[in-house]
Amino acid sequence: KQSRIDELVSIQQSIQEEIAQDKVGTIQQVLIDRIEDGHSVGRCRFDAPDIDGCVHVLEKIPAGTMISVRILGNNAMDLYGEPVYADSTLLH
Repeated sequence: KQSRIDELVSIQQSIQEEIAQDKVGTIQQVLIDRIEDGHSVGRCRFDAPDIDGCVHVLEKIPAGTMISVRILGNNAMDLYGEPVYADSTLLH
């Protein structure tokens, strides 16, 4: 039974990694949840808190801010990106 569970978890993890990789190079709307280790951490509209991965933004943005983020890379389920600015303001 445990080997079947492990197999399903592995398949799901591969699917999640593929979904995350497909987002690299796109611009996503991200709601910032917190500041952690010198950068912001948030989630996209398709991410459920405490279940899905998160988006690490390479700047300190206040919690509660909705910003546009260019996704630069991924690490398993988490995404990494930078804010997209236009006319010196964050795009909303």
